Amino acid sequence: MLARAFAMTTHARLSSCWQGLLLLLWRAQCSWDADGFEAIVTPFARIDLERQELIEILGHAITSRPMYVIQDDSDADLARRKPQLKTCRDQQGIMQRCVAHSPQSLKLSYSLDTESLQLLTENPQIRIVLIDAPAFLGQVFDSSAWAELEVTSPELVNDPKFRMFAERASNLRQGRHVYPRCSELCSLDFSIHKQQPDVLWLLSPLGIKQEVSFIDLGCRDFDQMDPLFPLATKDGVSLTGLCVDSNASELDAARRHLQAHPGVRVLASFLKPGSFPALLQETGLEGGEGLPGKQPRPLSGSEEWLVERRRWLWKVDVLSIGWGDTYMADVLEDVLLHVQPSLIVARFALSFPPPFQYAQHYAGESSYYGLDLGVAAARAMAGGASLSYLVHMLGDKGFLLFKMSDYRSVWIHESLAPIYSAAFEDLAFPVDEWSCYLQASPFFTGDARLKFPMAFSREWLLSGDLHSALQHVWRNVSSLTQGGA
Repeated sequence: MLARAFAMTTHARLSSCWQGLLLLLWRAQCSWDADGFEAIVTPFARIDLERQELIEILGHAITSRPMYVIQDDSDADLARRKPQLKTCRDQQGIMQRCVAHSPQSLKLSYSLDTESLQLLTENPQIRIVLIDAPAFLGQVFDSSAWAELEVTSPELVNDPKFRMFAERASNLRQGRHVYPRCSELCSLDFSIHKQQPDVLWLLSPLGIKQEVSFIDLGCRDFDQMDPLFPLATKDGVSLTGLCVDSNASELDAARRHLQAHPGVRVLASFLKPGSFPALLQETGLEGGEGLPGKQPRPLSGSEEWLVERRRWLWKVDVLSIGWGDTYMADVLEDVLLHVQPSLIVARFALSFPPPFQYAQHYAGESSYYGLDLGVAAARAMAGGASLSYLVHMLGDKGFLLFKMSDYRSVWIHESLAPIYSAAFEDLAFPVDEWSCYLQASPFFTGDARLKFPMAFSREWLLSGDLHSALQHVWRNVSSLTQGGA
């Protein structure tokens, strides 16, 4: 029996033609272990010296990264097992993020084809520098993509187990456009680490540079962990909006961090579905863009009502929801009945990969008493919502997946899609959430923030029967919330 404080629902909207859960990442090699699939974090790759590119297969997508090879006789470099993150110039002289590999680290990072392995074995003193500017070439079963590369598709593509994964990923995704830079949340000027969110850069297509309005739910002390925090210290930027949390002591720190922005209201409030209108009334911000606070009476099923309601939404630049370990999806859904942000930044539950639609729902809690939201306790809760759940829920509200890191997702309002597509190279909507997850997933590192041991997620992913997989998930969630994980 689940812990009483939590009401959780697991959804799996899978076509009956595609039974079973999908492997997160396949070991992209031509031989497979006899005991079935392995959730291995090494995508397939091929070194193309003539084109100076690394060709990658990650799930159902083929991408390429510019690369160059240098000689390095340093014993220390040759012994390096981990790739080195650095900056370098591309062929056009533009500074880019780069990853420098020794032959050993490249072998650990990718499953390489035979020719690439031979090249590295015969040249142990080279270093391969990959420029982090990936381009989408096509899907693995697209013969024209391989023809354009003037090579035959690797034998891997013909492996029936790999084909099952790639075909399922291709068919079950909601977004149809692979965005190869989905995991890039900031410019190089902001950070060498591309998954550090730069909200001002994410808003740049809208021409927002100096005045930013926001709602930050679960803002805590509004410190460096908050994606909006850099805006508070940036010269020339003025913030207006709401910083909301239930922890009064942490909000004292938030007030200090926001003292240069008198237009931000810092409020102590316990958030639950249905509580947001009262919060707006308390701040005097209800009613949207200067309109009266009373909304028109809903006309059920009326398209006119939907159009009219949009006029009454309070429009802000950014809605950030910073706590992802409880019923955040229900609060987010409720808030979007009253607010229309241009950009949403929301955490998601890492342990539930596509296509699982999973969310913890509100169960009548009246306070956070008894809900330990600290890091250790958060690992013993299966709260939050999965990426696939958010794709469907936010899609119904008119929001499209834009980018994501290993635990944050970024969404834009659908009305802004043409503006963003024109501003970001290779971006088209709706974005393929499977490809994004594979690019940014914490499964690449076995991140400690995962709710379950890797073996749990692997068990779900390896199951060949949908109903069996769902039972495993439910049992694992039940065990975790009872302290059995």
